[in-house]
Amino acid sequence: MKILIILSLFFALDAFAIDHFEGLHKKITKVIKGSNSLKKFTLGKNDEGSDLYGYVYDSQGSGEKVNHLVVAAHHGNEILSADLAYEFIKSLATKKNSFKGSRIYIIPVLNKSGYNKKEREEVAAGVSHDPNRDYPDPCVNKKDFKLKSTSLLARFVEEKKIVGAITIHGYYGSLTYPWGIYTDNYRSLDHDIFELKAQKAVSYNSYTTGTHADILYPAGGAFEDWAYFEHGVWSLLVELENNPNLDDDVKMLYSSIESFPNTRSRDHRHLGNCSQFKDLGISRP
Repeated sequence: MKILIILSLFFALDAFAIDHFEGLHKKITKVIKGSNSLKKFTLGKNDEGSDLYGYVYDSQGSGEKVNHLVVAAHHGNEILSADLAYEFIKSLATKKNSFKGSRIYIIPVLNKSGYNKKEREEVAAGVSHDPNRDYPDPCVNKKDFKLKSTSLLARFVEEKKIVGAITIHGYYGSLTYPWGIYTDNYRSLDHDIFELKAQKAVSYNSYTTGTHADILYPAGGAFEDWAYFEHGVWSLLVELENNPNLDDDVKMLYSSIESFPNTRSRDHRHLGNCSQFKDLGISRP
């Protein structure tokens, strides 16, 4: 009898986990229904063989568009990051003429399996991996793209020629930019430009600004640094507060995206000296 009860609880919890992502997807589907500007797309299948959904907002007007990207829930336990992505999509569904000349791709949940279980990491072939340590890094020699989700996202950035990207995490209360890698100089060649744009964006929520490494601590293999050093993508990382005002954070996203240039950075080289002897076990949230 006890075994049956335990099994029943297990399957009930498992069903809840599946519904957790599907519940978000259903909410977004309802919000964008009837919208001429918002459409669903499929990024691809993760290591579980499950589809990863995204949503694209096309601003009005003809002509070539500049592509930007918003990604939440690299870490599955950062539930509020997906909530902010949802609120951003909902805002786009109700506002007209936003981001003229731009196309915005939003991926509310990259780490679907972790999100369903409220776990930070994602599992591939029975091994847990931190998705935001799974990208190439100029200062760390390691195996990259162990997860299908991160390799799909990297290919998407390349194929869509993404110019600006915002990743959403939690929970510290900051808006940061490269570098976050292990190096002796955290200032990129675009440091002053990044700081100016970040300062303007956080006028809505008073978040802390600075480089990833200065505000928190360095980490190897993060998307934000990879997108910048590999492609010159203007890359920002949001660390939500523990109890965020999502309305203000949506305004921060708008300001950040509106401040992105129309072209990628021209000089995004890493010129510092890598410090590979540091403890790579340290994780940035």
